[in-house]
Amino acid sequence: MTRRLWALNLALVTAVAFTAWRIHVTWAAARAAEQKLVGRKLPPVPPPAVQAPVPPAPVAAVDYAVVAEKMLFAKDRNPTVIVEVEKPKPMPPLPAAYGVIRMGDQPMALLSESGSQIQKAVMRGDKIGEFRLLDVGDEELVFEWEGDQIRRSIKELQAKAAAQPAPAGQAQRTAAPTERTTNAGQAATTIAATGASTGPGKDLGSGYKSCQPGDTAPVGTIRDGYRKSQVSTPFGQGCRWELVK
Repeated sequence: MTRRLWALNLALVTAVAFTAWRIHVTWAAARAAEQKLVGRKLPPVPPPAVQAPVPPAPVAAVDYAVVAEKMLFAKDRNPTVIVEVEKPKPMPPLPAAYGVIRMGDQPMALLSESGSQIQKAVMRGDKIGEFRLLDVGDEELVFEWEGDQIRRSIKELQAKAAAQPAPAGQAQRTAAPTERTTNAGQAATTIAATGASTGPGKDLGSGYKSCQPGDTAPVGTIRDGYRKSQVSTPFGQGCRWELVK
């Protein structure tokens, strides 16, 4: 019995010793491999080439033509837009000038519409035809039309006035009055039905008023307490209404 126990113990000691030896041999081999790997110098590897990303293609409107052609909110679904450009309005002929009257602080220009020889005194801010007189200078007149300023010399407008033909029936408009009445002890010329007058215009100060456009009343006509009179200027004949005293 004792001999068997000794044999068993010897076998166990031998197995333990062999196991320990195998563990030591394996650890030593692993340690040697580790030292060999750590001590080895590897050659440097060049970095990989980096390629820049391809930029996206620019956006083109033609690529989205199908969106316009199949627009659900358009009745015709037509991508072609027709833009109608309004033609600029042609400027009408400028008025003709017969001269400038300076009475006080308000200079007046004797003007007539294009194609007419009916003169009227036009002050700053007044309209004649489609034009508005903005300024009266010594050598030029400034008009306003459709928001634009037009400057013309007085000589140019006077040449235009000289070239205008006399309108038909001018002699009848300057004829003597056809009917007369008395008013407050003064002779007053009444206007025949065929020659209606527009009466005195804007107040010029000092008891005078300007003649309005289309004033066909003969000289001497009394209207609203004013008598129409003819005045001579260095640029021709004009008219005005003066207060009857």
